[in-house]
Amino acid sequence: MAALMAGMLTAQGEARVRMEEVVGRTGLPQEKVLAALRLLLRHNCVRQRGVDAEGAQVYVLPGA
Repeated sequence: MAALMAGMLTAQGEARVRMEEVVGRTGLPQEKVLAALRLLLRHNCVRQRGVDAEGAQVYVLPGA
């Protein structure tokens, strides 16, 4: 999860994430993906900026 988001954050300045896409790309069960995302949020590695028009969660680096 972190590696997937890191690539998006560095290349685009934000990560637009759909749970189904992350599950498919990582091969992790949805529960593990959610746990990893909660960990990143709790430790202030990323913050949620909202949801885009297509329903993807938008995450940015703290301070962005």
